[in-house]
Amino acid sequence: MKKKLLSIVLSLTLVIGCCATFAPATVQAKKFKASKVKIVKFSPEYLMLPEDDIACKKVYLFINKNKQVARVDVTVRYFKGKEEVHTDKFACEISKIAYIGIGNIEESYDTYKVDISKVRKAKGVKQIKKKKVKITYKKTDVKGRKKVTIKNKSKSNGVFQIVNVFYNKKGKVVDMQCTHLLDIKKKKKKSDYLFFKAVTGLGSKIKYKKMKTFYNFIKY
Repeated sequence: MKKKLLSIVLSLTLVIGCCATFAPATVQAKKFKASKVKIVKFSPEYLMLPEDDIACKKVYLFINKNKQVARVDVTVRYFKGKEEVHTDKFACEISKIAYIGIGNIEESYDTYKVDISKVRKAKGVKQIKKKKVKITYKKTDVKGRKKVTIKNKSKSNGVFQIVNVFYNKKGKVVDMQCTHLLDIKKKKKKSDYLFFKAVTGLGSKIKYKKMKTFYNFIKY
């Protein structure tokens, strides 16, 4: 009788052990880390951002490697002597990349100061997955510019942007080219133009080693 009981206990132990081995593991979302948001500065030769009419003298890039959208608030103060002549405030929600331009103001100034708040997770802001977006390219000229059509196949309205960043052989950023921020409703599409070669706003070429494309797709 004792042998029979021992056999039953061993059998139950094996069954429980097997169930534990093959039970599906609980998937936990990776925590947001501020250290995964990289801030890169570069001084373009001549770069006009899509939303500006004046070339900027320096660009700050915020590259986000988190699964979640990041947020950073930036204040740029311009001074003529000791007098503050202009202030720009930016609330950057970073899906994959965000940017701000420095010096793209009409007022004359001598110096500027940049204040960057603590990088944190953007509350209530979610990304639209790339597989829910259809992107088509059509070459339009020999300078490397293409017509880009973005179709929002998701169930959410959103804001879409594609950014190309160009690096030299030392891995430093030398240029960026981007589409406008496109407001696209669900199941709709819009088009814009994007350079796939590093060029200045004056049309001259910039030497670079590689290009990386970032996709910013954010739900309303």
